[in-house]
Amino acid sequence: MRSWLKCFGIVTVPLVIASCAAMQQRQARQMEAILAEAGFQRKPADTADKVAHLSGLKPDQVVSFVKEGKRVYAYADPTGCHCLLVGDEQAYQRYHQLVDAPQIAQDQEMAAREDEDGAEDAGTDWEYANGPLWW
Repeated sequence: MRSWLKCFGIVTVPLVIASCAAMQQRQARQMEAILAEAGFQRKPADTADKVAHLSGLKPDQVVSFVKEGKRVYAYADPTGCHCLLVGDEQAYQRYHQLVDAPQIAQDQEMAAREDEDGAEDAGTDWEYANGPLWW
């Protein structure tokens, strides 16, 4: 039994790790596509100094900093594109619109369903008429 479990672990662990790595790469590519659509510019890490700088940044996160008195946003991808995606305030606002739009649509759809369910029960459910019983 132990040898079977050991063999199972030897085969399964690398598959899980590979699956996680593939998922992370896919998420990074999706994020890069959204940022590019929002107006972020891709800056390749094509010199040793840029590679060193890129590896010192928080990977796979949009961070902000001030450069020459202006707010700048950056997304470091040291493993995927080996680049830095850089955008201004406009690009960052557009990025949020692109990222938040699906969530907002989902929230609105859920609220509409809840309204439909609530409208059917409004006349019979006394929580709607008199407030929650435990208050």
